[in-house]
Amino acid sequence: MTTTIKIGVILVYVGLITAIALYCGRGNKTFKDFAIGGAKIPWFIMAGTLFSTFCGGATMVAYVGNFYSQGMIWIWIPIQVSLVGLIYLVICRRIFNMRQISTADIMARRYGENTRLLSSVVVMIAEVGMVAAMMNTFAAMVTTYVGLSKGMALALAVVLFIATAALGGYKGVATTDALQGVIIFFGLLMGVVVFTGKAGG
Repeated sequence: MTTTIKIGVILVYVGLITAIALYCGRGNKTFKDFAIGGAKIPWFIMAGTLFSTFCGGATMVAYVGNFYSQGMIWIWIPIQVSLVGLIYLVICRRIFNMRQISTADIMARRYGENTRLLSSVVVMIAEVGMVAAMMNTFAAMVTTYVGLSKGMALALAVVLFIATAALGGYKGVATTDALQGVIIFFGLLMGVVVFTGKAGG
């Protein structure tokens, strides 16, 4: 595959993500629409976005590489993710019934307004690290795929991530995540077939 075709694939991908974000953003009339999709996002979109979040670039590239290079210490990552999922299954109905928008809203309602700022700062710090890891993984894949410099690839990641969130709100982010979840799923299946064949069956 030539570099021109590879660049074309990246441009089509970026264009598709942007188009989906724009389409989803048309229905955002209130802050609730922007922040949580009006609480009307279909279950299959939510399932797709959860799958792509937990099985995205960080999991498929960074975690696997670190597990290979650093050993069994990285087994704690899937253990903690599984525990978080089990805890959420227990409390999700109660959280949903609270009808709040953010973690800070839930904390303020449960423990008082004084906890709102603290919980906001904690969530922000955690999310900055997570988004930075996602951008770095995206940039690494683009650099490997088309030979783009790391700086340019990071700039592309920043623009794409911000545009998706700003133009589409949560619905745009969830929908594009679900699409990428489908790509990841079938990509993994294809990878298994290809590598099994190369290994001799």
